[in-house]
Amino acid sequence: MNISTALNPIIAVTPVPLAIVDTNLNYIAVSAQWTSLLQLEEQSLIGHSHFAIFPDLEAQQKALFEDCLNGKDKTIQESKYQRADGRVIFLKWEIRNWQAMDGSIGGLLLYCENIRRKSFKDQQLQEDLYQSENQFNQAFDHSLIGMAIISPEGKWKRINRSLTQILGYTEAELNGHNVKEITHADDIADNHAALKALARGDMDKVRVEKRYIHKDGSIKWVVVAATMLFDREGHPLHFISQIEDITQRKEDQDKLVRSEKKYRSIFENVQEVFYQLDE
Repeated sequence: MNISTALNPIIAVTPVPLAIVDTNLNYIAVSAQWTSLLQLEEQSLIGHSHFAIFPDLEAQQKALFEDCLNGKDKTIQESKYQRADGRVIFLKWEIRNWQAMDGSIGGLLLYCENIRRKSFKDQQLQEDLYQSENQFNQAFDHSLIGMAIISPEGKWKRINRSLTQILGYTEAELNGHNVKEITHADDIADNHAALKALARGDMDKVRVEKRYIHKDGSIKWVVVAATMLFDREGHPLHFISQIEDITQRKEDQDKLVRSEKKYRSIFENVQEVFYQLDE
């Protein structure tokens, strides 16, 4: 069995554009990806010279191939190639020598990739990422309720303007400090337990009522809706928290409760008076 017969079934199914040539630059084996990318499906390659297939590339590649046959691997960062359908693509070439059983150079291994297509995909991914980040930043910065990014250790990383108005602190004053530093003492334990459950992945989100201490010392009641973001390996990255000021609602509820108690007391006292009069 010659080397071409042995290699062809293996190289043919290699999932990259790959070819092997001998020292005369005649093809020994090629992958299906190679013939597809270069649009050579209709040509017989095995046994034919590389430059017979690519005469337009000889001026650019001949000296490089000779260097590689002398033991110097080469890379061509960008090479223009026109396919049979007239489409022009830009290729990156990797040229490596391979050794025969006796240790001598037996030929070259050729690899190429369509760098413009890859570049376009990279640009599209970057654009999608930019748009996603921009939309998040817009929503974060201009939200009418407080928003915060908090580290897994419970430290402020980023807050929006609405939250600074709720708490009375600037972002610079809070960043790097622990959330519990301005959390009401009676709420620290429950708040800590909820965040730990999120970080462990025990739940997707939490919603709790708690009290913050405003910079001026007053109490701010808030509803915190939080979720945890994880990296690809499942490690916690940071909490995303939405924080709504419900202080006025709490004060109104307290007033209502006090009012109800007051009128219930009056009603009960009136009933007692009528009861005594009836007697």
